[in-house]
Order: sequence, then C-alpha cells, then structure tokens
Amino acid sequence: KIFQSDEDMFIEIRFCELYQSKLRDLLIPEKQECFLREDENGRIHIRTQPIICDDGKIRAYPITGIRVRDEEKLLEVIRDGIGSRNVGNSTLHDKSSRSHAFLEFELVTTELIKLREELVEKEADILHLEKVLIMLWLESRGKLKDDKELKLLSDLGLKEDKDYDRLKAECKALN
Repeated sequence: KIFQSDEDMFIEIRFCELYQSKLRDLLIPEKQECFLREDENGRIHIRTQPIICDDGKIRAYPITGIRVRDEEKLLEVIRDGIGSRNVGNSTLHDKSSRSHAFLEFELVTTELIKLREELVEKEADILHLEKVLIMLWLESRGKLKDDKELKLLSDLGLKEDKDYDRLKAECKALN
C-alpha cells in the first residue's frame, strides 16, 4: 500500500504521447486524440476533443486519470500505458519509440475530484453563453451573410437549422 491509512487520498495517473504532431491519451484503448488548452493564467491543460452533449452544452474533459492506492495497481497502469505507445524498429534499437510520452502523477482527494467535475460544468456554461453571445452578434447583423459566419457556427458545433433556432430563442429570452 502506498498510503499508510485509509485516508481519502489517491495517486491519479495521466499518461499521453505526442506522436506525429498529435497528442493521444494512452490510458484508453482508442488512444483518443487530445488537445492542449491554455487557461487565462498561462497554464497548459490537456483536454479531450470538445463534444456537444445532450443538453446542448460543449464539454472538454481532462484526459483519463486513473486513481490508485497501491503500488501493484500503479505499476499495472504504467505498464498498460507504455504498452499503448507507438513503437517500431530502427537501425539502433529493436523497439524504438516513435513518440514522446508524458506521465503525470498527482495526489488527489475525493473532494478535489468533485471540484474538478464541477469546473467542467462551469466551463460548459461559459462556452454555452459564448455561443449565445455570438448568435446575438450574428442576429444583429441580419441572417447569416457569408461563409465565414457559417464556418464560425460550424466551429462552435452548431448547424444553421435547429441549433440556430434554439439559440435564437434563448437570445430573445435574454432581452
């Protein structure tokens, strides 16, 4: 056991690789592509691809974090992550890494995990409000005018039809 008592404390492990200019989560079988995000304080965070959830909000989750309390599980997670890395043969090594790996350990508590989940929800609320504000701006200019505005909607995960109408109704409710 890593911890001597039954404290509410874990080691959370995150493991990703940079391979062919793409960041991938090594702790899930699909090796999902991830993205670097910089916060307002200049700190870098690794997040999943943003997704539009059933409630219409966009969420970008942190990469997979596996919580462990004992050395055996810790080593198992690290071995699994190493096994997921992209490797191949080279003239120098039988198994040469084709990527750069990033292994992160963090001491966490259940309370910290809960606060981070709440943060994801707050970020989703902020992104949703940004979408509404952009829709207000587009609406103030009249119907969508050009390909740039259509691309902006697409980048936000919106389609001109139902999402546009739903957000337009929300904008009117704000007035």
